[in-house]
Amino acid sequence: MTQHHFSGASWREDPSIASAMFEAFRALQPVHEMLFYLAQSMTIQLPDGLVGEIQHCEAELRMLSINPMIRIEPSEILRARQTVRPLLDRVSKTVRGRARRAGHAPRTFPSGVRARSELMGTILTGADLRTADLRGALLMGADLDETRMTNTDLLGVDLRDASVRGTDLTGALFLTQPQLNSTIGDADTAIPEMLSRPGHWEQ
Repeated sequence: MTQHHFSGASWREDPSIASAMFEAFRALQPVHEMLFYLAQSMTIQLPDGLVGEIQHCEAELRMLSINPMIRIEPSEILRARQTVRPLLDRVSKTVRGRARRAGHAPRTFPSGVRARSELMGTILTGADLRTADLRGALLMGADLDETRMTNTDLLGVDLRDASVRGTDLTGALFLTQPQLNSTIGDADTAIPEMLSRPGHWEQ
């Protein structure tokens, strides 16, 4: 944002641009969040048609994020979300369905484990959550120690203070760095290659 929209200027050195820069950051944050999800999707083996749609959407979002002549309006963000959301849904269903057909998933999940569920403080220690759809779920303070989350959809999941000690998150879908940073993990927690191990985790 600084390089493309403000020619490398800093609000610390030029306070007069602070307001405009902060407004631009608020507009660009959801764009880059969507770009992250699309980039993550591109690391997965998907049907050619779906890959093409993702690449087209990604290219449009990148142009929106780097063109200094474009003012990003809320309506543009809404349209982008309306395009990206169904793409990510198709990615999730494709990946999770393929894993289930291959037998890489449990037959049933613990009670209440579903999209947009309220699972604050729930104890799920050692649960097999592979291919579960937890999109938009509230898992604040949940005990997820030693759970298996390969191909688990974690898009928008609230993981603040959730314990993931010894948990396998390597194949989790749509897990972001801020989500990971909000959890409590340890040296045995396995994470995706695209993410960094939080410094506050137990060693």
